[in-house]
Parts: sequence; structure tokens; C-alpha cells
Amino acid sequence: LLNGLPEAEVQELRLNFVRQVATKYISPRAIKVMEHHQKEGYKIFLLSASPEIYLNHLSRFLHADYCIGTKVEFKNNNKIGLGTHCYGPEKLKRLNQFISKENITLDYKDSFFYSDHHSDLPIFENVGNPIAVNANAKLKSMAIRNGWSTYQWN
Repeated sequence: LLNGLPEAEVQELRLNFVRQVATKYISPRAIKVMEHHQKEGYKIFLLSASPEIYLNHLSRFLHADYCIGTKVEFKNNNKIGLGTHCYGPEKLKRLNQFISKENITLDYKDSFFYSDHHSDLPIFENVGNPIAVNANAKLKSMAIRNGWSTYQWN
């Protein structure tokens, strides 16, 4: 969609999108839960299949400590495409690469993970506190079958 646009223009569109659209869809409950986890000493990772050019700004709005998403590729200051989609097993792979590169210790069994989509099963299966929020039908079924917490945050 944004292919060929100069990087500065893509960045401006990203800021406008986050300010005018994305922040309206964030549940106040989600913000309170993240603040609670931070007060308890947890680090907040924003993991998404969405492009990092949006997520980076959104993560600042949410006060997330780290942000991992789909990379946007630029050549000669023009957007040319997206990198490997940060989706499904790739999301867990990217998280592991990131914590290794940044020398971050992550205790998966003491970690919380919130998601609305079944494609995040690889991470759900690795954390001690998997929580399905506003889950799609397939994830809701998986959560019930596995005894995971489920919440509906509107």
C-alpha cells in the first residue's frame, strides 16, 4: 500500500494512523493490566504481526518496554516492502532472537501472554500464564480445552 513512498512520508502516516485510529481500539482494561504488571517488575513486550513502523509508536503510547513486529524495508529512502511476517511460529522465533541479541533473561514459566488469535499458539504453549482476550472462536476453544484464562475486554 505504501510502496514507493519516501520514508519521511511513511513515518508521518504512521504517526497519524496511531494517533487517530489505533489508540481508539485499545481497551482501558489492557492499559491497567500492563501498568499492574510493570509495577510488579515485569517487562512489557508488544508482539504483533503488524508493521513495526506502527508498533514502535504504539508501544511508546502503551509504555511497552520492547516492540517486535513485521519489519518494513526501505531502499534509497523509499518503502519497498515488508520483511518476514511476524506471525505464528515466526513470532516466537523473533522473540527468542531478540532476547538473545539483547541479552535479556526471560522466564517463560513466570511470564504472562495476552492474545486474541489462535496463531499465537506457539507462545501460549510456552508461557506459564496464557490469557486469551477477545479471542477468536478457534482460540477460545483452545483456551477452554487447555484451561487458560479468557477475558472479554470491550
